[in-house]
Amino acid sequence: MEEIFHEVNQRPGKPMWFGARPEGPVVFGLPGNPVSTFLTACRYVRPWLRACMQPADALETTAAQEAPAPAVLTVDINFKPRLAHFVPVRLTVDTEGRRLATPLRVGGSGDLAGLLGATAFLELPPEPAVFEAGSVWPAWPL
Repeated sequence: MEEIFHEVNQRPGKPMWFGARPEGPVVFGLPGNPVSTFLTACRYVRPWLRACMQPADALETTAAQEAPAPAVLTVDINFKPRLAHFVPVRLTVDTEGRRLATPLRVGGSGDLAGLLGATAFLELPPEPAVFEAGSVWPAWPL
């Protein structure tokens, strides 16, 4: 197995590993904590599996289904490490039809029960350190 990448600059899920054989299978090495494993699998493994299982003429439809949709953050988030940050959220729709993303309190990457109310996760970039309420970010479905 040849390593393609390791140590993705994100939280949770930084120790993710990916490798492949030239003419064979690929391997996703997911992090060990439950929240990290789940969010990393939703972000990377599920879209890859769906793309592999579709005929070539259906790939465009699959990509559209897997693409994140914009959502409005309902509260400020402060996140100082310069890492991409996956934030579990509950999505709702307001009276104007906007998708609102309310972050959930998850007690770290080992708190799988903290994901119970999540319907999506926001993917926030490494910068800025403060993500203001009212700003719009990509929300990946769970």
